[in-house]
Amino acid sequence: MPPSKPAAAAAVSDAVEIKWDDDAAESGNTISDISELLSKRLLLDIVMKLPVIVVPLSSTSTSAIVMDLGGFSIANELRVVPGVFNNDHFPAVIDWTVFNLSNVNIAR
Repeated sequence: MPPSKPAAAAAVSDAVEIKWDDDAAESGNTISDISELLSKRLLLDIVMKLPVIVVPLSSTSTSAIVMDLGGFSIANELRVVPGVFNNDHFPAVIDWTVFNLSNVNIAR
């Protein structure tokens, strides 16, 4: 199930409110640096209806294979990994993405 928009916004908000350890404070990283880092990330919530493909069994046949590819969705959320920082003392952020293919039918 795709993450809700409020949940994704809360994840970004949580990332900005992280408190830094002493090493991070000395490195000069600021909340605006974190906001800039997260602003380069893209939150997705895409839902598509895929096509129905009809393939005849031969050029003279009235029979065919019908493939209804159903629906496709992509959604993601940003998750901050607590206590994990990179060399610049920025928090580790995981882009958790869910792909879903549903209602696929093939008939003859």
